[in-house]
Amino acid sequence: MKNYMIMFVIAGALSGAAANAETFTVTTKSTPTARVSFYDADIGSPAGLDRLRGRVRSAAAGLCLENNVEPLEIHLLREKCFHTALRNGFAQIDRALAARDSDSPSTAAVLAFNAQ
Repeated sequence: MKNYMIMFVIAGALSGAAANAETFTVTTKSTPTARVSFYDADIGSPAGLDRLRGRVRSAAAGLCLENNVEPLEIHLLREKCFHTALRNGFAQIDRALAARDSDSPSTAAVLAFNAQ
């Protein structure tokens, strides 16, 4: 009798989970994106590259960081966002440098990156 009761409870739980899964709707928010222009920065020079990296760092900070007193959990999430955005922006700088070095035609002078 116990085996039948356990199977009944498991079957009921599974059917309930399936019924609940059908009622949920998943919506996604658009991811905030930072855009950094570098048409005026010579990324072939150390000064121009530093200028562009500073712009990416500033845009990532604006995208993720706030100057508020917040709980540690929120602060850590903001730091993670910042470092992810920074990594994504720097990766795009590397791709722009590689494209410039390979003489491939590139008209883009704007980086667009997010924190995901």
